[in-house]
Amino acid sequence: MTFIDGADGVQIGDKIYTSGGSKSIYPADLYIGSVSEVKIDEITGEAVATVAPEIDFTKLSDISDVMIICGYSGVK
Repeated sequence: MTFIDGADGVQIGDKIYTSGGSKSIYPADLYIGSVSEVKIDEITGEAVATVAPEIDFTKLSDISDVMIICGYSGVK
């Protein structure tokens, strides 16, 4: 995750959910995973968080359909 205000207090272990909203193509409150690392950019003061996914991608052999979101920048 990027564009996080460093003062927002993102911490390792925080749970990450989709926000939803009228302009989102994803519903609210889907659990994505938890924060595994947080770094603060010394110049901008923004936090960058690494999110460990809830899904164990090594155990997907029994699942036929999976949607993976890459580089999502929101609905325009």
